[in-house]
Amino acid sequence: MTKIRNAEELKFFIRYVPDAIVQEFITGEEYKMDILVDPSGRVRSVVPRLRLETKAGEISKGVTVKNIDIINAGKKVVEALPGAVGCITVQCFLTTGGEIKLIEINPRFGGGIPLSIKAGANFPRWIIEMYRGRDIETITDSWVDGLVMLRYDDEIFTMKEMI
Repeated sequence: MTKIRNAEELKFFIRYVPDAIVQEFITGEEYKMDILVDPSGRVRSVVPRLRLETKAGEISKGVTVKNIDIINAGKKVVEALPGAVGCITVQCFLTTGGEIKLIEINPRFGGGIPLSIKAGANFPRWIIEMYRGRDIETITDSWVDGLVMLRYDDEIFTMKEMI
């Protein structure tokens, strides 16, 4: 990923990188949303997670945030996807001007899903219950706002004979 600063750099990289994807450079708070969609295509839960810190693309510090505008934006985009079912992860930025810029959609559990689950949005359990024919009573705000997750790396040392 390279930030292009002017038209001259853009011309260079278009020639240098075949089939380059060019998108707007966005600044602001970065969010991922875990969105649960039932088999009928109805959004059952949206949990925005503010990414406070990332390492190698994975969230290392994050917090759940009940921002109704972000929740509604995530719900709207996923409901427009034909055939969406299960956990959909949507990424966006909230700009300093308050605009929500959606940048990515992934049909899978995101790496920060443990935060949403711990906050009370137990997507794996709800998916199993849905497919067993049980009605789940999830609503957009049925999870804890302001729950923080901190991840860390640790080293473990041992002698090779021990493994």
